[in-house]
Amino acid sequence: MTRYQALANGIYWLDTDRRARFLAVCFPIWSTELDTDFLRHLGMQSEYDLQHGIERTYGYMFYTERICCVPLYVLLRTRKAWETTGIIDKSALMNAIWENCPEYAASNNAREQSGLNDGFAQLVNAFGVPAEAAIDSENMIVLTPGAGTDFLHMDKRPMQIIW
Repeated sequence: MTRYQALANGIYWLDTDRRARFLAVCFPIWSTELDTDFLRHLGMQSEYDLQHGIERTYGYMFYTERICCVPLYVLLRTRKAWETTGIIDKSALMNAIWENCPEYAASNNAREQSGLNDGFAQLVNAFGVPAEAAIDSENMIVLTPGAGTDFLHMDKRPMQIIW
């Protein structure tokens, strides 16, 4: 038996009867917003998707409770309501990234400091128009003492059951 809560359409928090917890992200979302080698490597696919090719089955990518902080951090960029409604505590989320995936935090911060996270400047430069990349300290993954690592607060939403 599995219980689930919807964070958004196509993004679900799963809780199994074996006490395993996962973030499930549907194909259209993970293939556009989470399609990096690092995030693909972190994610897991169902046996069916592995056998038939996830690009043909349009299946879900699953992230364990320990490492789901990284995809949630990326998804939070376009889902600000998660932070404003309190579903996700961003400070605790960033602490969890440093604790569970420090290589991602360090890489993200290095890319931000070098301007590589500014996609628009990268695009303009590719067309031969010089543009200085913007560096935004808001995009840095920082440690916040006292914030802990309990970042997901889904307890206000009812769990649905899948048999």
